[in-house]
Amino acid sequence: MVLKLICAQVMLTKLAVRGAFTAGAVAGTAGVIGLCALRQAVKKARGAAP
Repeated sequence: MVLKLICAQVMLTKLAVRGAFTAGAVAGTAGVIGLCALRQAVKKARGAAP
């Protein structure tokens, strides 16, 4: 019984770590895409301004 609990806890911890890593990767990717889009928008705005 104790071994089963320990195994379950290890599995949950692994899942939590993997989930946090995936969320961080997704947030990081979205941030990079947002920065690139922002830079392009600024370049267009500067190019349009006389």
